[in-house]
Amino acid sequence: GDTLYWAESTRAHRVNRLQLSAKSARTAADPGVGRPAVSVRRPWASRQTAMGGLGEADGELQDPQDLCLHGDELYVAEWGNHRISVFDKTSLAFLRHIGCGDEDGSEGGEGGSGPGQLDQPCGVACAGEEVFVCDTWNHRISVFDRSSGAFLRSFGRRGGEPGEFNYPCGIEIAHGRIYVTERTGKRLQALSLEGEPLQVLPAPCDGWLYGICLDAHDQLWVTSSNRHCVHILSVADPNADATR
Repeated sequence: GDTLYWAESTRAHRVNRLQLSAKSARTAADPGVGRPAVSVRRPWASRQTAMGGLGEADGELQDPQDLCLHGDELYVAEWGNHRISVFDKTSLAFLRHIGCGDEDGSEGGEGGSGPGQLDQPCGVACAGEEVFVCDTWNHRISVFDRSSGAFLRSFGRRGGEPGEFNYPCGIEIAHGRIYVTERTGKRLQALSLEGEPLQVLPAPCDGWLYGICLDAHDQLWVTSSNRHCVHILSVADPNADATR
């Protein structure tokens, strides 16, 4: 697309949107007779806006960690407020919250471990009408209804077996499968949408895995926070015709 979104966690506590030009165009500047043409690159960015700011009120953020675009909505995982905040992707107007932290159901404060409660969520992804959240300090994936925010289910617990997690941080969905990165677990797991473990990939270089993103070419980009590098993995469509 022509729009870039990113989260600023430390100090800023906001989400930025950068409107890009349709493409990076090169134009030839006329240097004068007998001189070689000079190539000039036009700037990418045409407009930048931001929303958020430190706080617990509607539209405010605390330590946003991850973003997900789905339809006309932008989902933001808030580590500090233990919730997912939902905004209109165009106007950036606040729409609603999903999940909460405290036992009394309020946002902000301490994280919770009950059904539908979150404790420092670091990742969010959507599939159909469901929102999948890396409930990082509860070592599980929590699933909510996208429209109502109702809690639907969770899967996983702390551990090192397939389907268990050690600080799940990043989540992405491709071809009906969930891909989850683990920080201290140091691995990438592939699971079904119901949480059935399908594949486990240990992290290269024994690194802590954090952010994850799927590009238009079915490649997963995975960050290693302590190794200061990015790993790129190809994702196969399990439903594709293997004979092609």
